[in-house]
Amino acid sequence: MVLRQNGIEYVSGGIGEEQVAAMRQMASHYSLNVMVAGRGGEYLSDVDVTIASATGKNVFTARTDGPYLLVRLPAGRYRVTAQSGQASQTRQVTVPAHGTARLDFHLATNES
Repeated sequence: MVLRQNGIEYVSGGIGEEQVAAMRQMASHYSLNVMVAGRGGEYLSDVDVTIASATGKNVFTARTDGPYLLVRLPAGRYRVTAQSGQASQTRQVTVPAHGTARLDFHLATNES
């Protein structure tokens, strides 16, 4: 299900083969694709993801419903933070005017 926050459309999921296939099929329609896993490669859900503009203003925050988060952002530079418990990682990304940027986070959680 496509959700909207501050005018930004997004979808999250990827639990089970059917959802993974659906997320992969939709991925090219979103400008930012985020995947979150533990250091051991196990997929994570219930991860807090925050996206800030290049000026540091928070533009998006969501808790994932699976390992994949697809976000339709305007082109620009962003700082993306993924946090699960005490494990946190921040990355910079440039979202293109056409096409898709991808970020893969590997968090050092208690399960990793």
